[in-house]
Amino acid sequence: LKLNISETENSLNLDVAKDVAEYFRIKKERADEIINEVVGAVKKWNVIAKELGLPNSQIEGMKKAFSNFEN
Repeated sequence: LKLNISETENSLNLDVAKDVAEYFRIKKERADEIINEVVGAVKKWNVIAKELGLPNSQIEGMKKAFSNFEN
């Protein structure tokens, strides 16, 4: 099982996602729009998690998954 975004790259990097967008018939401009929308939606994930009452231990456990999206 491979979860790579490209044939050679598996890092959690939004630039890699943008670089392969055309393979999925997504134009670069649209890829930028999608990335900006996703970043905007999840960049304050920790604030929302706290508002929803998630324990700090769970928030800390998820921190790495959202590190590319934090301010």
